Amino acid sequence: MYYSMRIFDPKELPSRKSELSSYGIGEIKTLCEYFGNEKNKSDGTTVGPLINSFECQKEWGMVKHVMKTVREYNMIDGWHHIWNTRPQFVNQFPNINILINITLLVPLSNASVEWVFSQHKLTKTRLHNRINVESLESHLMILLNAPDDIEDFNWDKVFNQWEKEQVRRVNQN
Repeated sequence: MYYSMRIFDPKELPSRKSELSSYGIGEIKTLCEYFGNEKNKSDGTTVGPLINSFECQKEWGMVKHVMKTVREYNMIDGWHHIWNTRPQFVNQFPNINILINITLLVPLSNASVEWVFSQHKLTKTRLHNRINVESLESHLMILLNAPDDIEDFNWDKVFNQWEKEQVRRVNQN
């Protein structure tokens, strides 16, 4: 299903006009099957479909032509531009609009989360297995937020900022 969401990326549009008519048909069917059907929750209640599958597939035939106008944009900026320049889009294509919003909300990669756990594993080794949670958190924050090129880092600026801070925490270890 996540793979199907890529059709909403303007950069994925085919460059040949002849390919545009068939572009995304299988993917939109997959999305419509999932979001256009009722779902049963674990407590036994039923949740209605988020979209009208039939209407959504009809809308897709027109929306991909709208997407051509933002082909040079990345996905987020492209849809932002469409929504800002075509205020009628939301009402004209309500089903596709729902799918686009879902697509923009769903993280399509978990690489950053995996990187954090990788850093955690490197930090909390057998030699450092007694590191407390606060120290581990501080270490990971430095790793995540430190500049890529430590050689160009302005240590004086950071020290001056730290010096201005009033609250100090004394290490009790």
